[in-house]
Amino acid sequence: MELNLNGLESEFENLIQLVSNVTDAFTAALFILENESLTFSAYHTLSRNFLHNIEIPIGHGIVGWVAKQGQAVNISHFSQDAQKLKFYDQDEQIKSFMAVPIKFEGKITGVLAVDSKNQYVFTEKVQKILTDFSSQFAYLIERLKEHRRVKNRLRHFDLLSKTCTDLQFAGNLSEVLGTLNGWLPKMMSYDHMLLAVRNTDDNKFQLLIPPGGRGTSLIRTKINLDQGYFGKIIKSKQPLINQNVKDFSFQQVTGTDFEGPTFSDIQSFTGIPLTVFSNVVGVIALLGGEKEQFNDDNQATLDLLGPLIGSLVTGIYFRSRNKMSSFQDPITGTGNHRYVIEKIHSFFSGETGEDLSFSIIWLTVDNFSQMLDVYSIDFIDEFLVKFTQFLEMIVGNSGIIGKYYANQFLLFFPHATEADSKSWGKRIYDLFKAKSFFVAKTNIEIRVKMGCSTYPSDGKTVEDLVKCAIKSLWKIWDDPDQWIGVYGEIFSQQRKISWL
Repeated sequence: MELNLNGLESEFENLIQLVSNVTDAFTAALFILENESLTFSAYHTLSRNFLHNIEIPIGHGIVGWVAKQGQAVNISHFSQDAQKLKFYDQDEQIKSFMAVPIKFEGKITGVLAVDSKNQYVFTEKVQKILTDFSSQFAYLIERLKEHRRVKNRLRHFDLLSKTCTDLQFAGNLSEVLGTLNGWLPKMMSYDHMLLAVRNTDDNKFQLLIPPGGRGTSLIRTKINLDQGYFGKIIKSKQPLINQNVKDFSFQQVTGTDFEGPTFSDIQSFTGIPLTVFSNVVGVIALLGGEKEQFNDDNQATLDLLGPLIGSLVTGIYFRSRNKMSSFQDPITGTGNHRYVIEKIHSFFSGETGEDLSFSIIWLTVDNFSQMLDVYSIDFIDEFLVKFTQFLEMIVGNSGIIGKYYANQFLLFFPHATEADSKSWGKRIYDLFKAKSFFVAKTNIEIRVKMGCSTYPSDGKTVEDLVKCAIKSLWKIWDDPDQWIGVYGEIFSQQRKISWL
């Protein structure tokens, strides 16, 4: 959703032209005050030497003085070079100048200025008129800022949605942190990220410090976290913010003698607990190099991500704890993805001929993250068992299914062509669409999304085909109307994209 500011911009332009006409000004200019600087928002001038792409720091020049002091200026006999005004690059023989502050609810938000090549033209009456105009501009400026805030929030929510979607595919802590480090810088400014995850075996925590980048290695250390910033967060189960950190060290964060890597000039800290059913399973924190670096929007973003990250951390822990050397998924009892891949390799070795083909479908439960936020782990496990049983019933003896992790499954259909995979995808989608699962006296309706790839047209190795299937799924992920992506149709340059 894009906000159209053309109408608002025309109001600025029309009003500044009216100011120019009423005051008979050579130049009429509106400056907006943001981040301690004045920038042009609208102007009407007869000059060819006007500098419209400039910033005037507050307190600099006459306009900057008005913004700083909040007082009007009327110079009836202006005798200086016009370049002193900061918005001409040549002298214009300006003889009169007037500027008034623009205030909204007592706060200075800009300056309205006019000048003339004639002396003594801006009377007290003109100053009153200009002050009245400044009141109108004050409301326009506030509307403009609100438009910008809304637009930024819409962009922010879009990025947040993509972050949550991406996190669902994170299979380990390295990928969780890599995903966060890939998306969060687009929503807020920070210098470093820290993650502490509870080990339920001994109640200690692993402190993880990512060097950055998805899938990169982590600095890990196992410590007690009952002191420092992290200790306070864990005990209180509440966020903690310090926007004026003095002499930062990891001892402040952990309350231990762990030195950690050298992070210089850290002046801001914000951290939140990662809770699952009121149990703190970890802490995530951001470090900033400037004072007051984190605002309310940044904190709200972390608060929204916290439950999802907590659920992911819990899921990752249980998967790693229950990891089995066999090819069986411990929750559902079906094969896991390694079991499916092994079957594909066996199919390769046992089949020959130029007409050899098979298809892979990567399937995910679309609304699984919402379920994680609402239901218990036991509820989710029971649901996954019933979901897998239903999927096995659909596929029958025609294919092999394996659970990858959480809400994702890998399906293998021997001898299937691309057309066959499309047919299977449609059948699976339609049956799940019509199905509801009864779990703990609760009806659960779900939707699935799938990506399909076929050997040999889409890839020559199992790994390539799996990547192609996932890539197909990613391609349709953000489209609420698309549920099945076929690699050959999406990425072929010769064929028009079509969906089942």
